[in-house]
Amino acid sequence: MILMVKNLSKVYKSGTGVRNIDFSVEKGEILAILGPNGAGKTTTLKCIIGLRKPNSGSIVLSGKYSYLPEEKNLYRWATVSQMLKIAENYTKDFDFEKAQRILGDLRIPLHEKVANLSHGQLTSLYLSITLAQNADLYVLDEPTWGLDPLSRSYILDEIRKIPLDEKSVLYTSHIVEEVEKTADRVIILKSGVLVEKGVIDEIKERYVAIRVKKGERMRGFLYKETDEEDVYIVKKDGNSGTNYEPASFSMIVEAMMRGEIG
Repeated sequence: MILMVKNLSKVYKSGTGVRNIDFSVEKGEILAILGPNGAGKTTTLKCIIGLRKPNSGSIVLSGKYSYLPEEKNLYRWATVSQMLKIAENYTKDFDFEKAQRILGDLRIPLHEKVANLSHGQLTSLYLSITLAQNADLYVLDEPTWGLDPLSRSYILDEIRKIPLDEKSVLYTSHIVEEVEKTADRVIILKSGVLVEKGVIDEIKERYVAIRVKKGERMRGFLYKETDEEDVYIVKKDGNSGTNYEPASFSMIVEAMMRGEIG
């Protein structure tokens, strides 16, 4: 076990944050935290690495971590090459050649100033620095946000390679399809509450879609409404009746994110 989080709560004056969440990250696995904006994903990561002090709960992190923050702020006056040199000077076990390789593959010019980079290019630069560090756990906050499709695919491939060296990844995302292709396990947050967790295929096995007459209430998550019927995502418990069909992972997550519980 590289990370253990127990009963973590961090509540701000506005009422947002996370409440009593539990999860772990094992050595050599990728765990994704999935949820919409404001779900508590970034708060959770900041509590883990010590940038926020939890109100309660415990966090045990075993080993070194490398962190990609939500806001990708780097020295605007520096060139890309200078930014790598700065990272090398201030970071132990920094693989300068790996950072250069990632930037070359993503076609980020080394002579360009940080101030002139697009949002996607800035994210790519920060990712090259983060992934070039020798860490036991890579903590990545929305690592593909703002990337073009080719760059996103490349970065996801790099993330998938990390467990090959018995290292682990904890990352946040709101892109369901991306998480389904990348993560070994997932936790789903909604308004600071953990609503589901586990292996994706096992989560898919726990839920089905049920069609009912318009206005008929079900104990589950309302997925879709039409003029004649409503579709709910409910737990498969043997009492669901015959009018049900398999639910895809994206259907399950979308229903949970809507937050409309029958």
